[in-house]
Amino acid sequence: LKNKGIAPDSTELKAAEKRAEGDTLKETVQAVLTGEFQTINDIAAQIEDEEVTKAKITARLTKLVNEGVAVKEKSKEGMTYKLA
Repeated sequence: LKNKGIAPDSTELKAAEKRAEGDTLKETVQAVLTGEFQTINDIAAQIEDEEVTKAKITARLTKLVNEGVAVKEKSKEGMTYKLA
């Protein structure tokens, strides 16, 4: 947190909480991935959290691809993802 030695303000706490939520969602998305290509709709259907949007899932998938954990491929159904 930015304020060294001083109690964090509510903005910093909210930002830290959002980062932690994002990390949890990334782990959840990674756990859903298999060795078979899946669409974002397929992946979203396996995540039981009404607050998780396809946009959030796509963002986590992009992070996983950039980290080399997942790979993506364009198909006739759209973009698909699987474990690397």
